[in-house]
Amino acid sequence: MANSYQYTTVESSGNTKLVKDTTNKFFAPIFGIDTNGDGYIGSPAGNPYISIESSGNTKLVKDTTNKFFAQVGQTIPTAINNGGQQIFQNIYAGWQTLAAETVNSQNQVLWKNTAGDYLHIWRLDNNWNWVSSEGKFALNSAAAFTQETNFGIDTNGDGIIGSPYTTVESSGNTKLVKDTANKFFAQVGTNTPTAINNGGQQIFQGKISSLWFRLCCSIQFWTKNFGSTGLSMLNWREQGTGRMSDINDFKDLIIWQKGMDIAQRCYFLTKLFPKDELYGMVQQIRRSAVSIPANISEGYGRRYRGEYIRFLNIAQGSVNELETHLILSHRVGLCSEKDVEMILNLLKKESRMIISLIKKLEN
Repeated sequence: MANSYQYTTVESSGNTKLVKDTTNKFFAPIFGIDTNGDGYIGSPAGNPYISIESSGNTKLVKDTTNKFFAQVGQTIPTAINNGGQQIFQNIYAGWQTLAAETVNSQNQVLWKNTAGDYLHIWRLDNNWNWVSSEGKFALNSAAAFTQETNFGIDTNGDGIIGSPYTTVESSGNTKLVKDTANKFFAQVGTNTPTAINNGGQQIFQGKISSLWFRLCCSIQFWTKNFGSTGLSMLNWREQGTGRMSDINDFKDLIIWQKGMDIAQRCYFLTKLFPKDELYGMVQQIRRSAVSIPANISEGYGRRYRGEYIRFLNIAQGSVNELETHLILSHRVGLCSEKDVEMILNLLKKESRMIISLIKKLEN
């Protein structure tokens, strides 16, 4: 005789039922039931959560009333509040709520100002209550790209999360960078990179003859100013020779121009010295002052990079020598502290530029 079993239905929603036998053993999975007793099967019909951003472990979601929540993993979403009020879509005119994430153990919400095209961050406590705000990060700026990486989203619509720029040269305040298409840009500080153009066309890797490649893009050294407009000039190096080339000559170098200014000031200063110093301190100061721009220009005209570096080192030595003469002149009462201080400040700037240029050439 065949065995007979008796099953009692526990749940019969859908095609698959949950049943138990007389020993209370269960059979089949549970589907199509209200597990939390809220009267709804699945997401509550009156309060479903719509995902706004789901990158990373923390998601930004909203309900049907457009109120925003942060959901960590699969936990119950937590309301995002500011001053005791839950924020909602378009709560602040001109602002778009982009993402929520925990960055370095700090809960954060990322905002975008649609009119100004910049990003802004909220910092929140463990219960997602606003604590502080930070930043006005222009789209395409280094800071904005950092936020793209932190929140895992593309905020500027370029199809790339994070910076699309690769640094070619980063010495000084101005960097030479290129994008994924190998087009070149100059970036001053953390500002948005500016395209480098020639004849209305942006230059790119391989545009210049293969004999030449980028050496640097530092406005500090290679910019010639005409009134209020600056003409940014790239410097190039010929492969195989180490020879320097530019579109003009040494007179366009800022370090040469500043060196000439220093020498001129020293000549004017020493005109006020006593006549008995004509062959003493006057001669020493003028000689070392002239040596600065003279060695910069001579080194620039040399054929090889190593020679250029050698003359720049001589110019740097003249900077130190001149500084010593000026300090001593003030100590012995040949000139005022104000006159000396002005030239000493110029020498400090000149020294920084010379040393930075030497490092560029050595690299």
